[in-house]
Amino acid sequence: HIDEVQAYRSPIAYRVRIDALVAKQRFEDAFHLLQFPPQAGDQVSLKLIQAQLARQLDREADETAAWEDAMREGEADLTRNHFLNIAAAAQSMGKMDVSARALVRAAEVPLGRMPDHTQIGWVIGYLLENDQTEELLRLTQRMLRTEQHPALLNNALYLSVILSDAKDLSGETVALAEQIVEVSPQYPSHHSTLALLYCLAKRDAEALQVYHPDGKADYDWQNRRNSGRAAYALVLAMNDRTAPFEEVAAAIDWEKLSTPERRFFETRLGPILGLGEEAAEAEMQAGAGG
Repeated sequence: HIDEVQAYRSPIAYRVRIDALVAKQRFEDAFHLLQFPPQAGDQVSLKLIQAQLARQLDREADETAAWEDAMREGEADLTRNHFLNIAAAAQSMGKMDVSARALVRAAEVPLGRMPDHTQIGWVIGYLLENDQTEELLRLTQRMLRTEQHPALLNNALYLSVILSDAKDLSGETVALAEQIVEVSPQYPSHHSTLALLYCLAKRDAEALQVYHPDGKADYDWQNRRNSGRAAYALVLAMNDRTAPFEEVAAAIDWEKLSTPERRFFETRLGPILGLGEEAAEAEMQAGAGG
C-alpha cells in the first residue's frame, strides 16, 4: 500500500498511487493528487490521465486545460512519441480537434516513426472539412518525407495549387499528376486533380479526356465530392459544354468547400456563370440549400 506521502518518493510510486485510486474509483482523490505531480516522470501521461478523470468528473474546463498542458509538455520531447500518444488518447475520447492538432505537430518533429496514411487517414478528411487546409498541406508534405504514397502526393499537389491560386503550377507538377493517375487510376480524386491541372495549363481538351476518355459520354459526377464537382464544372466550362456545366455547377454545395477552395473556384466559375459578388453569394446559398 502506498499512501499520498509515500507517493512522492519516486515517479513510479506516484503513478502506482494514482492507478490505485483510479482502480478504486476514487476519482476525486486521484484528480486532486494529479494537481501536484512530482517534477520527474512522464508529465504527458499524467496530463492524459488528468483529462480522462476530468471527463469522468464532468469537469469540461479542467479537461480542456489538461489537453492543453499535455500538448505543451509534449514540446519537451525530441521525438514524436508523446504527440502520438496524445493523438491516440484524444481520438479514443472523441476529442478529434486535439487529436488532429497532435498529429500535425507530431509530423513536424523530425525523430520517431510516423504512422502511415492508412492509420491516420481520418485526419485528412477532418482537417479539410474543418477548413484547416494549410495544416493539412503541412501534414501531407511532412509525411511525404517518409512515405511516397500516391494519395499523399495527390493531396499535396491539389492543396499546393489551391492555396497558391495556381501560382505553383509547372510542367513538373502536371507530369507528376499524370504519373499518379497511371499508378493508381481507381481513385476519382486523382483524376480530378489531373483534370484541374490540365485545365489550368490551358490544355482544355486533355482535361476533358480525363473524364471522358475516347469520347465516353457518361461521368458519375453526382457521386463526387464538392471539390470534384467544382473541378469537373470548370473543365466543362473551358470546353464549352454548356448544358452539363450548368447542371453540375448548380449541384455544388459551396458551403462544404474549404475557404481556399471556395475562393479558387468562385474566382474562375463566377465570371463564367455571369455572377457578380452578390449573385455569387446567393448562388452559394442556393447551392447549400439544395
